[in-house]
Amino acid sequence: CNIPCSESCPPCNRKCNLYRCKHSRCNEKCGEPCTPCKEFCDWECEHQRCTRRCHEICDRQPCQEPCNRRLECGHPCIGFCGETCPKLCRVCDKDQVMEIFFGQEDEDDARFVYLEDCKHIFESRGLEEWMKLSDGEIKTKVCPKCTTPITKTQRYMNIVKQVYNDVNAVKRKVFGFNTIEASIENRGWKDPEPLGKMAGNLSIGRGNKACLLFQQVLLAQSLLETVIFFVL
Repeated sequence: CNIPCSESCPPCNRKCNLYRCKHSRCNEKCGEPCTPCKEFCDWECEHQRCTRRCHEICDRQPCQEPCNRRLECGHPCIGFCGETCPKLCRVCDKDQVMEIFFGQEDEDDARFVYLEDCKHIFESRGLEEWMKLSDGEIKTKVCPKCTTPITKTQRYMNIVKQVYNDVNAVKRKVFGFNTIEASIENRGWKDPEPLGKMAGNLSIGRGNKACLLFQQVLLAQSLLETVIFFVL
């Protein structure tokens, strides 16, 4: 969330500004797991469509067919089928369109992507490679020109959703561990060793289903008892 933290970083209490979609946005606190959108994904074009829920990784790939629409000037769109048309024209705005940034902007078959987050336009192959770059950190992708986070451009929503999923996985892990520790402390258990021994007895091998199920039961029980504790 871009807020500097100390060595023992507490969950952020600010409003979440990460998860949003066409249907809604997260209203939870930044440090809590986001509530995923349950609406059906509306990403479709004349060639393919997604059949999954909005928060899930789409089961279709970006369409590579050229957009068949025409701009107000009458010239063909320089974007892709089913996507927001870039506002620039290859003929009328030739200097802007072919300005070299990634390196392939002046090729005859170059197609362009309009970033809805910041309104910048980029050559698709160069932007594709940019979106794949990673330094190992979990963070949103940004515009290579103005560093505005890319969260609304449909062509790259699978990458955006993967970041959401990674962030949520961290939140659930922290949230779950904190809840278990608080529950143990509230019940007067100074040492959770008995739970560890019980889980250890079920650990016949790595990935043991019984052990995983037992751990899930412990987590569910801890969550329930924590809720009861605060209600009472």
